[in-house]
Amino acid sequence: MLERAGKLTHNLDIGLHTGECIKPGQYGVLGLAVMSCKTAQEAFERHMRYENLVADRAVSTYHYEGDQIRLSWDTHGLPLGRETADENMASWVTFMRWITGRRLAITAVKFAHPQPDDLSEYQRIFDCPVTLGQPMFELVFPAAYSTLPIVQHDPVMRTMMDAHADKLLAEFNQSDELTASVRQTIIASLAT
Repeated sequence: MLERAGKLTHNLDIGLHTGECIKPGQYGVLGLAVMSCKTAQEAFERHMRYENLVADRAVSTYHYEGDQIRLSWDTHGLPLGRETADENMASWVTFMRWITGRRLAITAVKFAHPQPDDLSEYQRIFDCPVTLGQPMFELVFPAAYSTLPIVQHDPVMRTMMDAHADKLLAEFNQSDELTASVRQTIIASLAT
């Protein structure tokens, strides 16, 4: 849909623009669970734990490397359009800035898709070195961010959201083999 919307509006950066307009509620129980955490580290853990409730196209992993954290988004070889990748990366940055109440500086951002002619919107949104044509989608940011407090921290809401999200994950994972096979076929065919 993003790709089609970009063509209809002649907006090559529609994924970036959509991502920077994201609101926590648009992620459903995942967004509510993340924003009720105490620290960014807890938010990272919830993100990895519950991301399948929003999309199971890729797997997010946070890697601590010295004074930096590398968030990788592995699509396991599934093709991913520029618009979807741009939206995902821009929405993660927008969301983290919103829940911490800070304009977090990103160290680097990497995209798997080829470099477009104009990188100005990438520079405006990420304000860091941007490289394209990489093996994986990644964001790199200071490890010190993991200790940042979450502005909306609510321990009661976090407990409720964890319980609800765990229940939804259990239901999602109990699907039979046929349902799982159909789901994977649909996901793999969405691009066409």
